[in-house]
Amino acid sequence: MTAERAEEVCRAELARASVQPSIGIGIGSGGPRVRGGVTFDASTLAGATPEERLAACIRRRMAGDPPPPRVGVSVGGRL
Repeated sequence: MTAERAEEVCRAELARASVQPSIGIGIGSGGPRVRGGVTFDASTLAGATPEERLAACIRRRMAGDPPPPRVGVSVGGRL
């Protein structure tokens, strides 16, 4: 992979790696339930700047390493 292609792929990857909230409402046999959560790229936790994240992604892509894990928090309960 060329550095230019790696940068192109990484820019698209980082755009998708932003914080992704979720919410759910439903009714089951136990009654109404709600759920909420948020997931994000683990590098977000490290406090890296966007430029640092892009540079790390390009290095990772050039080396053929897998993407960083996504982490998240989810909460839910009955109404």
